[in-house]
Amino acid sequence: YAEFRAVLADAGLLPPRGGPQKRHMHFPPAGGKAAPPFAAAPAPAPAPAFAADFSGGFPQYLWISLDDSASVVQEGMPAEGLCVYYDKQCAELFRSGQSVLQEAVEDVNSEVVITHDPDWDQMPEIAEAIKQTGGEENCYAVGTLPSHGLWAVGLAGGWKFRESACKLALSIALVATTGEIDRFASSHPDFAAFCNAAGTPGAASFEPAPKRAKVEATKTTLPPAKGKFAMDERYDSRSGKGGGGGGGGGAAPSQAKGNGKKGGPFAGKKYAKPLPRDSPIWVQLSQEQLAPEVLQEFGSDAVAVATDRPHTALYQGIDAVLKDLVAAPEEDITFLDDPNWDQFPEVGQALKPHSSVEEPIQLSTCSNLGCWGVGVGRTPDARRATAKVALAAMIALKAAEIGEVPDLSSHPEFSDFVGSVQPPI
Repeated sequence: YAEFRAVLADAGLLPPRGGPQKRHMHFPPAGGKAAPPFAAAPAPAPAPAFAADFSGGFPQYLWISLDDSASVVQEGMPAEGLCVYYDKQCAELFRSGQSVLQEAVEDVNSEVVITHDPDWDQMPEIAEAIKQTGGEENCYAVGTLPSHGLWAVGLAGGWKFRESACKLALSIALVATTGEIDRFASSHPDFAAFCNAAGTPGAASFEPAPKRAKVEATKTTLPPAKGKFAMDERYDSRSGKGGGGGGGGGAAPSQAKGNGKKGGPFAGKKYAKPLPRDSPIWVQLSQEQLAPEVLQEFGSDAVAVATDRPHTALYQGIDAVLKDLVAAPEEDITFLDDPNWDQFPEVGQALKPHSSVEEPIQLSTCSNLGCWGVGVGRTPDARRATAKVALAAMIALKAAEIGEVPDLSSHPEFSDFVGSVQPPI
């Protein structure tokens, strides 16, 4: 009864359902103190010419100019600032930018202030300047370095990548201003080359870095498997064993058991599209269906994760992550296994836009923090591990929304994972 549920939601008796919801991830200034006034930064010194070998290709970048009413200009900073778009093809360059900033600034954590504005409502003048200059619309973060009178902008869908782009832009502006490009030419040639290209106000490039050529994998033909785990058998989530029975080559593909449904998830699907592995997937429950009872106290959005390798570092360290995020994980977190989509078909339907394969799922909930997640995997261990990662990601994102950004420095794999989550705008 979708119409009746809408009435209850309007009355505040049930949480709203469906439709993209804006996510605010506002990061408070470091130290909570306003920066003292300072003189505007001097014009960037021309970068000396040098011969530096670099891998080729830069991320998109542009300089923008703000008027006197802009908040950063009101604080005494220059009107011009460099904007850099995150590009995974240039991952090494972004790592170099962070390294350079750590070498050039005494204490990055205390001196660099990064303010995230994914919805363009904290500093609308930045958004307008980007559009006026011809830049692509994207979520952005503004980084300031008050001790040197500099500011810069990083653009990306995930907050972790925004910070990375922001630090690269700041390091470029800093090195171009101080004229210390030769200092990093040998240790970071990609950075030095990018500084030569992007370090002067007015410079811009709207072309993304060229994609790296893929290395074709050598195909190896394996002999057919024998015994009860033959290649044409599928995992039977109800028994925890290979489907089709023991002995011989097992059942024919059309009769192989998968997640309890006739024909199995891969039967008759030569080009089946499974869920992406080890990457965050954003799912939303349908507005046309009533949410499962156990999820009605939560929102309609969640992160889902699928894996075939639950023993990698991301999953092995997730218990430690949950202990840092949840007061009493053993008491506050509940897991609900649903390998056949019998209990939560609505969640299964929410996964269908991302995959043509119906894979076993497990839900994880934390009612104290109002979060839930979805784990996907063919084995119980895989589902439990991914359910934990999905829930932890939602908890971290929700904390960031209200300005309580969790410290994930001791969990680098999980930190990178959360940084790649891209909620709908």
